[in-house]
Amino acid sequence: MLSPELLSANLSALTGAQGACPTLRALRDVVRVTPDGDDVRVEVHIANEGWQAIDFTGDTSDASEWLERAIDGATQAVIAGIGPGRALDRADAIGLKKVVLIEPDPGLAMLFLSRRDWRPWIAQGRLRLLTGPDFRGAADAARIFDGLQDVPVVAHPLRARLEPASIEGATAIGQRIAKNARANGEARRKFAGPYLLQTLGNLPAIAREAGVEALDRAFDGVPAFVIGAGPSLDANIPALREVQNRGVIVAADTALGPLVSGGIRPHLAVAADSSALNARHLTSAPEAPDVMLAAEGSVHPTAFERFAGRTFTFLVSGHEPWPWLGAAGIRRGGLRTWGSVLTSAFDLARRMGCDPIVFLGADLAFTGGRPYCRGTIYDAMWQEWIDKGCTWEQLMADYFSRQPEVWLDDVGGERVRTAPHLVSFRNWLVEEIGKTAAACLNATGGGILHGGSIRQSTLPAALANAAPAPAIREILRDRHAAHRAARDDVRRLQELLSRARTCRESVPFARWQEATVLTVTAAEIAGALAIPAPAA
Repeated sequence: MLSPELLSANLSALTGAQGACPTLRALRDVVRVTPDGDDVRVEVHIANEGWQAIDFTGDTSDASEWLERAIDGATQAVIAGIGPGRALDRADAIGLKKVVLIEPDPGLAMLFLSRRDWRPWIAQGRLRLLTGPDFRGAADAARIFDGLQDVPVVAHPLRARLEPASIEGATAIGQRIAKNARANGEARRKFAGPYLLQTLGNLPAIAREAGVEALDRAFDGVPAFVIGAGPSLDANIPALREVQNRGVIVAADTALGPLVSGGIRPHLAVAADSSALNARHLTSAPEAPDVMLAAEGSVHPTAFERFAGRTFTFLVSGHEPWPWLGAAGIRRGGLRTWGSVLTSAFDLARRMGCDPIVFLGADLAFTGGRPYCRGTIYDAMWQEWIDKGCTWEQLMADYFSRQPEVWLDDVGGERVRTAPHLVSFRNWLVEEIGKTAAACLNATGGGILHGGSIRQSTLPAALANAAPAPAIREILRDRHAAHRAARDDVRRLQELLSRARTCRESVPFARWQEATVLTVTAAEIAGALAIPAPAA
């Protein structure tokens, strides 16, 4: 039977796991619930067809038979229109281990959460639930899946026939989640190896530097300018230059060079990409010794060298080797990231307690037919081709020929070209901003960063009621020094590596190789740690 206590407990667990409470509402007049033994019978009234029991396909009394046929042996799936959820009662028997449920009817979602205790599934990362009309949590839902395995998207057959529009919409969201899961799997194959090896190689630098947690609530109520390297940054720089001391400037690494060249010294640059090319955004920028760096532990070592003694390290997940390091007491705080360093910069501003958070250069679109603002490392790369006789128009034609063509309305209602990955970053930001207490304003003036609770603004208007900023650079230096002094990570690391040299069994070679989808060897791991390689 239905239980208000179960509803409350499940909802609390789900909200904690997803970071957002699903939308729930009373049942519609066309839905009725009647007792059915120890359970309930749920029916929906369809014009000219009468009442239809939505837990069944119409040709069987087994509520899970349609699901078993639909997933065809898969161990994870996105399911649209699950209704009260009896189809999941035999999930273990049919081998289904992880599910994202997309229920367009928030009233039926309430029944689902009232029927049985889903807390073990939620706690184990097996279940997420998104409900209409807003489907909060869709941007992050793919994280529960193994992107290396198939993720079928299926819909309740009777719901699909009786409510085609709503189920088609839910299925479309499911397809997006499955696509994100596949992208995560591809990224794991490509980047897990470099992530592991570079994090291991960076351990001496990580141990010497402060962690991003040192910045928690460092700037409560102080404005933050979160800066991307979108095409509109060219127009944003003059206004930002005039107010650069009125808030914390948190710049994506791609924007560091253009900002410094434009007379603006960010307080923090943020880097999350492990590639050597990406590190050039930091190492080739004009020298600005008072700019500090927030860097993911796997960032290319040249970035740590350039910002030695002024870096806050963070991690984007608990991937290897962090469980091994954590067991030795070496831990770092995290920043939420969704494919773009701009998302990390936003989460850092949020973590520091900044309010308002003002975006600049955050086009997430090809405003004016350009991929980036002027002054990034790409200008020098493109200049090499121009010097060889290629025109700018030819360069851009080649660039865009390799990009899927997507057009959306920009902040002014004009059509602008963008790309699927940029839309994904925008969607994640819109969803996360909806969970953020601070006011989030977009002063970019172009691009697609709009929707949800984002307010469009100008820079002067965004700062109209802002209090004077404190001594930001001094606070950053003090926080950095205090965190380093409070921890003993250098000693912990020395002990950990000493033990690894004398007892190679203390290093989880096999576990790390599995985590990297066997893209690294035990010898490469040993080399990154500067310890003898294990016997073949």
